[in-house]
Amino acid sequence: MIAPLFLNIIIRTIANNYFNDSMCILILTENNNDFQLNALTPIVNIRITNNSLNNNLVFHKYGCQAIIINTKKPSLILQKLESQMKLHGDRFNSRKYLIIANNIDIFNLPELNYIVNVLMIIPANTSEEECILFNEVCHKHGTFKLVTHKYIGKSQNNDPVILDFWTTNNNSFTYGNNLYPDKLHNQEGRTLRCATFNYKPYSIIKNSPLNAIGSENAIAYEFAKNLNMSIVYVLDNKEWGVIYDNWTGDGILGNVALDKADIGYGALYTWAHEYGFLDLSKPVVRTGITCLVPAPKLAAGWLTPILPFSLQMWLYFALSFVLISIATIGITAVISMQKLKTYKKIIISYRIIFNQSLIRITKIFLMQSVSPTGKIVDISLKYMFSLFLYSLVISASYTGVINNVFDLANSDINWGATQNAWIYSILEEERSDYVKLLRKFIATSEENLLQFAEKNQFAFSIERLPSGQFAVGNYITEDIVQNLRLMHEDLYWEYCVFMLRKSSPLLYPLDKLINRLNEVGLIKFWEKKAAQTHMNLRVQNIVGYYRASQTKQPNSVVVTLQWIHVEGVFGSYNLDAIKAIQWGRDNEKCAIEAICTATGLTVVTTGLWLHECGFIVASPDGLVRDTAMKSNVYLSNGMQIYQNFCKMIATTLFIMLLKIIRTVLMQLHILNRAMCYLIVWTLAQIVIVQIKRSENWADNLNI
Repeated sequence: MIAPLFLNIIIRTIANNYFNDSMCILILTENNNDFQLNALTPIVNIRITNNSLNNNLVFHKYGCQAIIINTKKPSLILQKLESQMKLHGDRFNSRKYLIIANNIDIFNLPELNYIVNVLMIIPANTSEEECILFNEVCHKHGTFKLVTHKYIGKSQNNDPVILDFWTTNNNSFTYGNNLYPDKLHNQEGRTLRCATFNYKPYSIIKNSPLNAIGSENAIAYEFAKNLNMSIVYVLDNKEWGVIYDNWTGDGILGNVALDKADIGYGALYTWAHEYGFLDLSKPVVRTGITCLVPAPKLAAGWLTPILPFSLQMWLYFALSFVLISIATIGITAVISMQKLKTYKKIIISYRIIFNQSLIRITKIFLMQSVSPTGKIVDISLKYMFSLFLYSLVISASYTGVINNVFDLANSDINWGATQNAWIYSILEEERSDYVKLLRKFIATSEENLLQFAEKNQFAFSIERLPSGQFAVGNYITEDIVQNLRLMHEDLYWEYCVFMLRKSSPLLYPLDKLINRLNEVGLIKFWEKKAAQTHMNLRVQNIVGYYRASQTKQPNSVVVTLQWIHVEGVFGSYNLDAIKAIQWGRDNEKCAIEAICTATGLTVVTTGLWLHECGFIVASPDGLVRDTAMKSNVYLSNGMQIYQNFCKMIATTLFIMLLKIIRTVLMQLHILNRAMCYLIVWTLAQIVIVQIKRSENWADNLNI
């Protein structure tokens, strides 16, 4: 047996020449082994006991890519180490093995199919013995074979290949060959097993010109071309598939995890769960996941007055109205009871109390005279409602609009696709809207999705691609897409990646290629070419039009105003149920006849008068001669109120008449009239007040 002293020399020589690019050197030795190494690179020395690995020590994020194994059963340790690499988070993509062994049994291991750089030191023969007389220690000289595996080629990849010899007499290599030759960049036709499926525009397997085989399929072809490999497809009808925690699975993911394929692609995303089983490449493209949803429907005309405010706003308004009504009626009733104690002859009418209370509450909505404090609320509500109502009348209003995650989550529409892979990226989401989305997702066959599409009550997940194209399923036909609309926002976005066996040596050259292809824009070109060649361009154009209409304001189509546009607005002005309006409608003719009888004047009815500024309007009740106008003030149940609450009515009438006089002065200016006959009229009597025009009033209309 060659002395360990000479073995240490060759190991130290190899480590200093080939392991300098590693952060550290991981040495696995047995308890009874006195192996020592003085190298330039930091060393992590782990003792092996009973051929078992201490995983807590080996996989500790050291970053060691150089591994030396010096045990009695190195093949067993190599098997266990490679197996544990798949179960832990440490990555060893550029690992280099240096293994000391007594035979070549290790070349029968299937693990060597996934290792590029492995070098074995095997004793070839022993020669003379060298003794040191001073300490009476003798060392046997000899020769070591330095052996690796073939790796490259279409077959017999694990066959041993002798690289060089090391002679202990002069501590030198016989040929001086590279002990870790580059086996990656010319693999001489070695098979590259690609797990994918026919998914446009990422991967088209059959019947396609070479420049339109799909963006990711083209990357795989370019990768195989650069490394001189030959592609073999690994196909599975489970499409993306799944990886279970017991390391079983199907589809692309399962085939790569089970070592049935070397790489997998076809719109695979940066999924956290899969990263625990596989390696992920650099991002290929960014893709947005959105939905084609049922087209919104034109809102019914009668809904127009309701649409300016949300449901919550109307509920708050109704609740406030009820509470204020109860409080006002209660307060009015209590005040009336107090007055009853003071004035014994007062008769309490709860019907009148109820009517008066409702008028007090609703007068800000009915253009009644309100207090200065109430005017603030009146103006705020009126203009807020009017502006929203105006926007709804001049533009079409729709119901069932789904533009974002919130809309879809809170609608009665389910969404889905052919695989659960569409929701892998949001499985860990805790936001309420995404939790609802996960419950509403349905993974089913294309046949069932086609039936859902025909019913137009389902949302279909699609991908928004960087080239401007869309990855749309075959079940979305031209007839169906016309009844769908593209959501304004994405549900989420992701990076598309390739997936490889964990710690695969193919990862780094693949990453380098992806970066180069992105720099020159070839990936987008291949993506667009595949879409134009294999996808329904009519469907693409329709979906693209939806996208363009969201990002660019289209020319408005002017249509004739129809009754459906305004029926709700005019319906909201049907105020015949209001007591004051009923009173005016039923008794205005009587008031006009009364003034004609009392004064001998002739009253001519008129309409609205518009001020020259364009937005101030006067509405007199009639015109008298060429210089006068008439305005009526009606007092419902005036005599009864006067008898019961004479003092209160006197004060109220005084304040109300002051406000009416101000309005009359403004209307005199707009109509250019000299006088107004103001009639205060009840069923019991009539009072006529002449109000003359004030020339100074024009200063108040300095517009």
